[in-house]
Amino acid sequence: MAEEDQSKKKSNNPKSYQGRKECIKRKSMELATLCDIMVCTIITGPNGELQTWPDNLDAVKKFLISTLKI
Repeated sequence: MAEEDQSKKKSNNPKSYQGRKECIKRKSMELATLCDIMVCTIITGPNGELQTWPDNLDAVKKFLISTLKI
């Protein structure tokens, strides 16, 4: 029971979210560079805002269109 309470506290922490978001973006960039592949990350924030990597929306659209064709 105590573990559940602690995990809820961690997930609602804005600093924790910010750190996780930056880590996910960094790992996406590393994966794209090291494996020479197209990577797109879409993150939904606690307030419902969307953030993407790459930050360029044209690149995100290009990626989504290419994956929808498959």
